[in-house]
Amino acid sequence: MRVRSFLITGCMALVLCGCSDKLPQAPPDPPPSVPARVLYTTSGPGGASIMVADADGSNRQAIARGALAARASSGRIAYSRGDSLFVATLANGVWGERLITVLTEEGHYFDRMTIAISPDGRLVTFTTTYNDFLNPMVRRTYLTLADGSSGLGAPFLVPVAYETTPVFSPDSRSLAFYASDDPTTFGSSGQVYVASTDGLTALKPVAPVAEVGNDASMWLDWSPDNKKIVYYSIASGDYGSIYTVGADGAGRKNIAAGGYPVWSPDGKKIAYISGANVDILMINADGSGAPENITNTPGSMELYPQWSPDGRQILYVSYLGDPEHGPGTARVISVANTSDVKNASETGEIFKAYWLP
Repeated sequence: MRVRSFLITGCMALVLCGCSDKLPQAPPDPPPSVPARVLYTTSGPGGASIMVADADGSNRQAIARGALAARASSGRIAYSRGDSLFVATLANGVWGERLITVLTEEGHYFDRMTIAISPDGRLVTFTTTYNDFLNPMVRRTYLTLADGSSGLGAPFLVPVAYETTPVFSPDSRSLAFYASDDPTTFGSSGQVYVASTDGLTALKPVAPVAEVGNDASMWLDWSPDNKKIVYYSIASGDYGSIYTVGADGAGRKNIAAGGYPVWSPDGKKIAYISGANVDILMINADGSGAPENITNTPGSMELYPQWSPDGRQILYVSYLGDPEHGPGTARVISVANTSDVKNASETGEIFKAYWLP
């Protein structure tokens, strides 16, 4: 009894003296798995609807009617319906819609393809389009607060008539967009500009980053470290050329022939479209090595690639024939196993698709 009592007392003393940290600790429970979700727009008898679904196409839900999906951030989506701009926020599993601003000038309307919300969910950028007697089409890019407190917001100060495709940097501090002085040809001397997103009460000074060339660029993206921009110019060739350039305008480099380039989350790869069949390809971000065709699907066109937040999958829209008229399907492909392809949407009039972070 004495020996047993001593052993029990000694063990209790070890615990009380703080030596218990030498005992094996159970590993913490892993965080719950949250299935990746996608946004896409489908058109039916009732008009366009923004849909959300799991990456395998399950749990589809309409979250906004009469609108076009745009890139989402921090559980928020920005979109337009008619002459009004909205932001929808996900809270407790329910999407709530807030009116941000209304275009009141006659003949002005939102270019729905240009609406984007910043990665931190605080800002919304968009382009308005209107016609006047001197210019057949004028576009102005604006920046406003996502809570609606700044109304229409402030336009950027660019001495040109045509601006489009604004894209936020990953840190939300900068905005890259294309601008041209010739709206009739989408820019005989177009340039990529970078503007600061600081402040909303004055016109923003901007600086040209790179000369793009005629009829370009309709797609821009940022490197994850906020230091570079990738874009494409269709000044020559069927698909034109894909370039990377520093956000300060330095180090412009042609890395591939193709279009719609997007940077991988780890900064190592760039996905884009190219080829006679219009497939999704990948290449090293510095342009080294041979490109890899990851879809290789004769008979269909693959457009609008988007990397998943973890970089393991690419979302795109596959069209049977002309994207403007043929049916499309939002699909998700595994980067490591390109035979693993899932339909994230139904087949129909699908226009663009984005990940829902």
